[in-house]
Amino acid sequence: MPVERVYNIIKKDLGKKKKKNENVNIIQKAPSNPIMLDDKSNVFSKAKRLFSDKKQTIKEQNEEFSKLLNSAIEYYDSVKDEEKYSELNEANTKFTQLMKLLDKGALPLAKDREKIEEISREISSEDGKIAKTITELKKMINEQLSDIKTKHKVLETDKDLQRYHTVRAYLKVDKFELIELINHASGRYGEMSGLDLESIKNVLNTAWNELSSVNKKLITQIAALAPKGYGQGEFFIEFVFDDANTAGGSVSYDISAGSAHYEVKCYPGINSVIRLGVEGTLTGFESYHKLVKVYNSIKQLLSLSQEEFSIFENMCVSARKELPEDYRDKNLLTSLNQLFSSRTDNDSSITLSDKLNSGEFSSKNIQATQEVFDIFELLVNSIYDNAFEYVKLMKQNEIFPVKKYDNGELAIDINKDGSATIQTSPPINKDAESKVIEAINSLRVALTEAKSAAKGSKFLEYFRDSISEQINKDFEQHPMILMNSNITGQSKEDAIDSLEESKPTKAVKNSDIICFGVYTNFSFQTISQKGVKVSVVS
Repeated sequence: MPVERVYNIIKKDLGKKKKKNENVNIIQKAPSNPIMLDDKSNVFSKAKRLFSDKKQTIKEQNEEFSKLLNSAIEYYDSVKDEEKYSELNEANTKFTQLMKLLDKGALPLAKDREKIEEISREISSEDGKIAKTITELKKMINEQLSDIKTKHKVLETDKDLQRYHTVRAYLKVDKFELIELINHASGRYGEMSGLDLESIKNVLNTAWNELSSVNKKLITQIAALAPKGYGQGEFFIEFVFDDANTAGGSVSYDISAGSAHYEVKCYPGINSVIRLGVEGTLTGFESYHKLVKVYNSIKQLLSLSQEEFSIFENMCVSARKELPEDYRDKNLLTSLNQLFSSRTDNDSSITLSDKLNSGEFSSKNIQATQEVFDIFELLVNSIYDNAFEYVKLMKQNEIFPVKKYDNGELAIDINKDGSATIQTSPPINKDAESKVIEAINSLRVALTEAKSAAKGSKFLEYFRDSISEQINKDFEQHPMILMNSNITGQSKEDAIDSLEESKPTKAVKNSDIICFGVYTNFSFQTISQKGVKVSVVS
């Protein structure tokens, strides 16, 4: 099945509205070292990448070159370069003739040798070679098409022509006004490679101001132009710098200039919360996998049966006095479930558990998660720190836990004669006890790993900081150019993000600024749709 068909099928499927109460749980399904992405999303991303990167057929390449030839003829006619116009017009006539011959039904039947030879004479090159078979004729045609493309390959790298060709292909603008703007930009702003980050910003803003003075309406259209294969703001950068080129969808960056690479984002203000691309995928962070491991262990503990949880409660009698006051006199299972399901966002019925399940973490969610971790860590560590406080008597195959008084002391009274009176709870199931111990061990290991990774910090502080650190390391390789979406426009996805930001963004109304800056330093803000969102550290 063609890649584009797979891509469109998956896109249509993912676009269907989910049932109102349908819950997409990405964490419950996770293994101990999870790769937590929805299967369909994975396939969709792969199909999209393949679709974006699929190689053009020879026919598609020829058609693209034909369009470029037409643009070049129009361009050189407009700038009054008669020699170039005449040369390209002749090449285009021949190129178009050859392409038509390859169309279905244009070539003679294989047995019509006379017609084959006639066509080959018409298109014969200087060597005078005549085709005898349809295979030879097709080969001759393709060789001549290739020769024309090779001879005029410079057209593909002519920056001014590329500017003209792209704009005219997507915008209905006056060609003479466009040429005037191109003439002003040509060679004026130099190359992007070699510039420091501050200089890139300054050149882009200078170019915006100068080109606006030439033709404000046209350059505004160009700034907002996002041709096929381009993101918002990318074409303007490519238009300004002589060596800037759009990278395409197969890599993690958007713009290349020499050996340098850049990502481009368009938002209304410098304080915007920015959705990242590939480098922000949630499952790419080790701290997230540690978070999930703790989460799964807590879920395991809270999923114990009533009988099993009563065993856990008996183990926690002494530990409860270490808990915050709100937890001491309440039913432990109820209290822990309430904690784990805390509603943490204003005007929201979505629980913390729901947020974790769907890969949605606001700042409030993160703070609440830390409280969950602290409480459960206190409980399991108290059990281990007092290794012999959980006492049991065994009679044959029955296990009798020794009761504890409200103060946490074991219900063991020593009589005057030296004997002891021991109060026990009803017998418990050996398998049930084993399951409880397994759940406690699992949680303690997960918490220990998380704490070890945090190196003395609170885990959720480490969670935020480690993500920021990894992101900043990635952006050292391809800095982010932050463009003003009030001018360039904004992708649909990022526009929705801007509306849903937890803190208001100060939109820059000053139309003199098209580029806020080029950045490599960001701070973690939140997680949404299984991806990290950040803000600039200026």
